[in-house]
Amino acid sequence: MDKIKCPHCDKNCIPKLWHYRPAFGTFRYMVTQHLCPFCGGVMYESGGKLTALGWSVTVLMGAIFCVGFIAQLFKSKNIIDISIGLGSLAFWGFIAYQLFKRFSKRRR
Repeated sequence: MDKIKCPHCDKNCIPKLWHYRPAFGTFRYMVTQHLCPFCGGVMYESGGKLTALGWSVTVLMGAIFCVGFIAQLFKSKNIIDISIGLGSLAFWGFIAYQLFKRFSKRRR
């Protein structure tokens, strides 16, 4: 097997594997941590993506939220209120996307 350099202790080694079920285990796959046998540091993680059930629940909840939010916006007759509401929706969508990118990266 090929050896991988540990980012913590800079030794070349074959990582030991540690499997665990993440929070909301029904909606996500099992995560595998690749541990350095010398220092015990986590070299990187693999797995943990959303399952088909997790994706369907996420899409369904997002659709319900967006439809309800847009319906509330268009109850108002003022165009400024509508544009501010859509701007805030875009802002929070951007924040959610940035958090998703931040926490779904593989650590190598």
